[in-house]
Amino acid sequence: MPTVTDSCDGAALTELDQRFFDALVAADAGRLGELLADDFILVSIEDGSVVHRSTLC
Repeated sequence: MPTVTDSCDGAALTELDQRFFDALVAADAGRLGELLADDFILVSIEDGSVVHRSTLC
């Protein structure tokens, strides 16, 4: 898995973003668990509802 450094490697960020959304769409709890920080929250842009990491993985 690529690591993001202080230089903010755009390609690494794009790859991690794609892995996140692929895992989210596939409902792959194991992969989400690998990708998400313990304090991760997802906030809906439609209504502001919050989904905590524990709900996703």
